[in-house]
Amino acid sequence: MFYSLVAWGFFYVRLVGQPSSQNYAGISIDSYGEVMVLLAASSVAYRMAASRTFRGWKTLSLKRRVVMWVFCYIIPYHAMINMNLIGYIPWLNVDLGGFEEVNANAGTYVVFTIVGIGAVFLVFTLSRSLYRAGTWKKCVVMYVVMVTSVLVSWALFPSTSFHLHHTMLGAFIIPITAFPTPAAAFSQAIGLGCFVQGYARWGWYSYLDTIPTYMTIAVPENAPNTTNVSSSGATVVWEPLGSEEAVEAYSLRLNRVEVYRGVDTSVVISNLEPNMTYFVGVAGVASWGTDGRVGPLSNFTTLEI
Repeated sequence: MFYSLVAWGFFYVRLVGQPSSQNYAGISIDSYGEVMVLLAASSVAYRMAASRTFRGWKTLSLKRRVVMWVFCYIIPYHAMINMNLIGYIPWLNVDLGGFEEVNANAGTYVVFTIVGIGAVFLVFTLSRSLYRAGTWKKCVVMYVVMVTSVLVSWALFPSTSFHLHHTMLGAFIIPITAFPTPAAAFSQAIGLGCFVQGYARWGWYSYLDTIPTYMTIAVPENAPNTTNVSSSGATVVWEPLGSEEAVEAYSLRLNRVEVYRGVDTSVVISNLEPNMTYFVGVAGVASWGTDGRVGPLSNFTTLEI
C-alpha cells in the first residue's frame, strides 16, 4: 500500500496534476525511470518510519485501521500532492515557492493561523512521542549534523540564497514520525506527500539558489491608468520607477504581449478592436536589457462603433 501510494502520487503529479508539457508520451517514458529512484528513496523512508507506524496498527480493529488509513494517511497525502491547487484560490492569495512576494490578505492570515496552530500541535505531539520512546537524543544529533553541514556549505558560497524546497522539508519530517499514533501518521503522510509532489514536479534541487536576475529589478506597485479610450485606441499612463532601482526603461504589456518598450511613462495604443476588454501591465527594464516582473494589471474596454 505504501509503495502504491508513492507510485500513484508520482504519476498523478507528472501526468494529471502538474504536467510539464503536453508531450505525455515523452513524460511517461522519462517517468518510468525516475519513479525507480523515488521508490528506492521511499524504501528508506519506509524502513525508518512507515514500517513502525503500520506495525503498530496491526493490533487495531479493522474499522479503526480503515479510519486511520483514510483520515490520517490517504487524505493528507492527497492534499499535499495537490498543493499546487492552493495557488488558484483567489481569496487566499498564496504563492507556494520561489522568490515571489505574496500580497497577503485577511483570508491568508486566517488560514496561516489555523495551519500554524495545527503545526504546533503536531510538533508537540511528536516531541512527546520521541521523549517517551527515548529516541529524542538521536534525532537532535541527526538534525544538528544536518543543519551544520548546510551552514558550512552555505558559508562556502555566500553569494547564494538558502531555499528549503518542500521536497526536502518532507524528507526531513518523515524520520521523526515512526510511531503508530494518529498525529505521527498524519505528519508522515504530509511529509510523504510533500516529498513525492516536489520530486515529481521539480526534481531534487540544491538548497543553495542563485536569485534570478529579473527578480532584482523593481516592480511597479500600482496598476497603470487608462484614459482617452475610444473604439480603436487608448492612452496608458503609469508611475515612473526610480533609477536607483536598476530600471532605465519600461515594457508595456497588452494582454501579456509587449506593445511598447521605451523610456516614456505614457503611450498611445492604437489599432484596437471595438467593444473589447484589454488588460495592461508594466514591467521595468534594467540597463542591461533584462525585463523585470509585470506589476499589477488594470483593464479597459474600448467603445462601440
